[in-house]
Amino acid sequence: MVMREALLPMIPAEQLNGVTGEIVRAKYHVDSSVSSPFYALRGLNNRPVLMMHSRKDTQVPYSCFEKLAAEASKYTDDIDTMTVDGDEHFICKDFTRPTADKEYMRRLMRFIRKLTAKHPYVKTEEGVELMELVARFADNSVFNDSLAPRYQKDCDEWFAAWKNHPAVKWIHNQLPVYSIGYDAVPWLGAHLTWNGDAFEDGSC
Repeated sequence: MVMREALLPMIPAEQLNGVTGEIVRAKYHVDSSVSSPFYALRGLNNRPVLMMHSRKDTQVPYSCFEKLAAEASKYTDDIDTMTVDGDEHFICKDFTRPTADKEYMRRLMRFIRKLTAKHPYVKTEEGVELMELVARFADNSVFNDSLAPRYQKDCDEWFAAWKNHPAVKWIHNQLPVYSIGYDAVPWLGAHLTWNGDAFEDGSC
């Protein structure tokens, strides 16, 4: 199976210990210890990070956000946080249309402007862009709400011949099974490698 960590079903973090961790490993072939966000924070390497959470989140307690923020401070001095009131697990009022949430977009764009001010040349990660295009053609609603409608239109026209590519069909079929979306899609792209004439799964 490709990218098994990204296809891990949603399991509460507190259950990924002990016996349950062994079950996850046996059934899904995933080491839950390295799928933890705490493990991922080690790669910050003093890079800036934006962390968001809602104070009354019923899916992931606010205390988890506090622990993550404290852990992140071990690996970077540049942390921005955004918290919202209520039970807004996806931060936005309507997670299918994030651009409609003005405060969310204001904070996000402020963070992006800070990044580009320090690093005016932002390199496009080809694998990530490719997977986001594939997800868009696979009718993933998250990747059909664009901040750049002209870019979206150009992509639709330029890549029209590949809209029925096997990769698009595969992602489309996986959506209802594994709910692949949000950060899982760029995560898949980040683990692709270019071998000279084609992308390969870097986890194999």
